[in-house]
Order: sequence, then C-alpha cells, then structure tokens
Amino acid sequence: MNVQKLKSNLLVLFLILNYFFFAPAVSSAEIINPVFDHLNRDDGLSNLSISSIVEDKYGFLWFGTQSGLNYYNGREFITYSHNPHSNSALIHNLIQTLYYDSTEHQLWIGTYQGISRLDIAANTFENYSVADGLSNPIIIAITKDINGDLLFGTMNGLNRLNPESGEFEYYEIPGEVVRDIFVDSKDRVWIASYQGLLKYDRVNNLIEKLRSNSLENL
Repeated sequence: MNVQKLKSNLLVLFLILNYFFFAPAVSSAEIINPVFDHLNRDDGLSNLSISSIVEDKYGFLWFGTQSGLNYYNGREFITYSHNPHSNSALIHNLIQTLYYDSTEHQLWIGTYQGISRLDIAANTFENYSVADGLSNPIIIAITKDINGDLLFGTMNGLNRLNPESGEFEYYEIPGEVVRDIFVDSKDRVWIASYQGLLKYDRVNNLIEKLRSNSLENL
C-alpha cells in the first residue's frame, strides 16, 4: 500500500469515527423543546376561530376572527366589532383575510361583506362594499402592487382599487374564484385560481392564463 492511499484511508476512518463520537452530542444539543402559550376567550380573544394573522411595524399582532378584529399588545386584547348603527366601524365581524400596509401603517380587512381599511394611527375605519364597485362581498386575498393599488381576490374575480380615487376595476377570472394573490421580487402579480395559475399583464391591463410551456420562459 503506498503512502498516498494510506493517508486517504486514514482520513476516511477519521471522518467516520468523528461522526459517531461527536454527531450525537451535537444533535442532542440542538434539540429544542418549544413551549406554547394558549390564548383563548379567558385572555380576551373574541373568538377561537382565527382566519388570519399579521404583525405591524411596531411588533403588535392583529387577528382576524369570526367575531371581529383583535389587536394584541402582548398583555391584553382589544376587539373591533361591527356596529350596524355606524358607518365608521368594522364592516362585518366575519373576517377572512388581513393585509398590513407598513408604508401607510394601515390594515386592510377582508370580510364576508366587503372591505374595511383601518388607519391604525387615527383609529378610524373606511369601508368598501358592493355598492362601491366590488364585484363580490366575500374577500379571500389582499395585496398591494408596485403602483400602490390594492388588489382584492373575491369569489367573483379580481378587483383593483385606486386608494386615491376610491374607484374599483374588475377583472374576470377563469373559474371566478381567486384563491390567492402574490407580488414577486420583479413586481409581477400572480393569481391563484381553481383553474390554474394566472398573471396580471400590467402593460396591457389584462389577466393572462399561464400554461406549462410558458412557465419555462419566466
């Protein structure tokens, strides 16, 4: 056996022994046993059914529930509820999704009866419903595009809101239902539907259905 081959064999043996002697100790040291706190109605949560969670830029948490919006500061909950006698309260208690706009420090709330925008600093709501141009009252997904427009996925198509004018634009979606919306690192808007993946063509202002061969050129 030549010297080079002997060195190689000794190196392999060293690595094997090193693994068996030290790997278990390292692995056991890295084991973390998580501890969970259970927050419920006794802590102030308005409902045990949570549909959406976001964190604002100050580290506070917001929970969308089936009985209103819950704000949590780490010590206590504050609940925002629908008031049928007020136009400046939460539009509906049954919340489906939340979107936090960190630039404006605003919370967009998608419910089963439309949209509420909460100006967190002013603690005021502005509401949008079918009467304002929404194609459907049930809001499933919310995001913001590069132009500052808000995009809402509903049970009947995609809605784009210009927050300055307050006007909605409707986009028909194959299968009608928008399951999710995502803006990627290239500011492209992707839409998940029951009939596949879609992409918003900003130049031509239309929705493009993607096929398997077109994904290769993205």
